[in-house]
Amino acid sequence: MEKYSRTCRLILMADSLTKIIEPLRSRCNLVRVPSPSEKEICAVLQKVSKKEGFELPDQFAVKVTRACSKNLRRGLLQLQSSKMDNYPFAEDQVGATPPNIPSCTSFLSSSVGFFNPTQPVSRADWELVCIDIASLLMREQSNKRLLLVRTRFYELLTHAIPADAIFERVTMELLRSADQEIAPAICECAAEYEHRLKQGQKAIIHLEAFAARFMQIYKEYIDNQYSMLIDDD
Repeated sequence: MEKYSRTCRLILMADSLTKIIEPLRSRCNLVRVPSPSEKEICAVLQKVSKKEGFELPDQFAVKVTRACSKNLRRGLLQLQSSKMDNYPFAEDQVGATPPNIPSCTSFLSSSVGFFNPTQPVSRADWELVCIDIASLLMREQSNKRLLLVRTRFYELLTHAIPADAIFERVTMELLRSADQEIAPAICECAAEYEHRLKQGQKAIIHLEAFAARFMQIYKEYIDNQYSMLIDDD
């Protein structure tokens, strides 16, 4: 890098500095770019929808903005998926006929569409798999179920889904589904194994270990609740 520094400039982008080696960091001028605000994401979504020729209600733009967690790329993908899922539109989804379109029939047969503000935001396939993994962990705690969860983790990793994104999504779904009494234990467990993941090489080992540990935590909690219920009787 030093040899060609006068004639060559490199721009490197990363979500985190922890995985960048120190020699490379020391040779770069670090510039932190904050995540876009919800207002900025809404403006981009409206601009894209206008260029693509469809109407985007403000209410639905806000829903997409909140669902994408300030990730503009994810927001654009969710907007595209939502449009594909809702087209061609059913008559009960259309509502009032938009301007410049003479009738609902011609609207349904045309390539121009608009969103129903009450429709759900489409999720990416990998997010649906993460939700399914959390559901599998909640419903049963056994070796057989752990093997099935391991298979789902493998599917995500082989499709180039980052392990830290899998960790985050599965953890959020577990926290949403589990009792708040064990939420601190789940967070502590997730933090421990995510740290091990960043230090290690094989993501599947740490993902599976996290799933097994959660099963233990949740099963102990269920057993304790059942024992307390029997004692009360």
